[in-house]
Amino acid sequence: MTEEWLLEVGCTRKQAKAIQRMYENSLEESRRKGNEGDKGKKWALKSALLKSKGGRPYDVDLVAGLFDMDAIQINERGEITEGFQEQEAFLRKDKGYLFEPMEDCREWCKSG
Repeated sequence: MTEEWLLEVGCTRKQAKAIQRMYENSLEESRRKGNEGDKGKKWALKSALLKSKGGRPYDVDLVAGLFDMDAIQINERGEITEGFQEQEAFLRKDKGYLFEPMEDCREWCKSG
């Protein structure tokens, strides 16, 4: 997740900095606790769902819970390298009602 992307989708600079800081703090805490992979995967998955061009989920936690986390792989920067696109495509096709149109996402980011 990058601050630049958050700004591109319409979040304010203050929102983008806060979200980026929470993400980095969460990864650091996970590293200290030794469960870096699990927590990093969850953050990366939620970030990818929010960044998706097809529109964000109405409930990102619910949708993230439908993913097979064993299939998700992330790199050292916390970016998903495999396992996301196939699962996301299936959920969007099979359970499209869980996602809102992209136009609504931009309005949500601008509202804060």
